Amino acid sequence: MVKKRQSLNEEITRGMEARSIGVPVNDQVTGKVTLEIQKTTIEIQNNTKSYKSNIVSIRFDEGDYERLREIAREQGTNGAALIRKAVKDIIKAADKA
Repeated sequence: MVKKRQSLNEEITRGMEARSIGVPVNDQVTGKVTLEIQKTTIEIQNNTKSYKSNIVSIRFDEGDYERLREIAREQGTNGAALIRKAVKDIIKAADKA
């Protein structure tokens, strides 16, 4: 006997109901945590500046760049992220002085 497959939306809805996902909770603690997360998210969005609007090209000596890439790989990141971190550290140090 061939069974007709149920629609994907029905399966997702049934799965969410079984796990209580997507069900609103009237819990004061949950409400406070959610409100706190929303405030934090707004603060982070206000404080974080978009670095993608300013594209800067930097030239490195080949050996220096290769070493930078090795260090970044060891730290589980890439060279650009490592450079951004270094620049932020320099700015923080200058602000403290």
